[in-house]
Amino acid sequence: VEKRKWCCKAVKAGYVSTFGVKEEYRRHKIGTELLNRAIDLLSECNCTTVNLHVLTDNFPAINFYVKCGFKTTQLIESYYLINNVYFDAYSMARDLHVPSPCT
Repeated sequence: VEKRKWCCKAVKAGYVSTFGVKEEYRRHKIGTELLNRAIDLLSECNCTTVNLHVLTDNFPAINFYVKCGFKTTQLIESYYLINNVYFDAYSMARDLHVPSPCT
């Protein structure tokens, strides 16, 4: 199977930069499908880990990521600057060797 052209050979970790589902479409497994597809693509590139950041008060997102096998690895103070106000973030990671519990 030919590797996708966007796969990086040197780095074995992927990063979810921005991820969201519009509120009226939530609870329909759209986020689960999107995240699982992204993880599948990263696995095809031989990535071993996927990382992301999330606002510490975004409880629905945190719960979703935990349900999908992510673990909090670090608290980063003042990570996000939104409307000239700083907000803390959690760094989260998931081992791609472990099957996804996210269904």
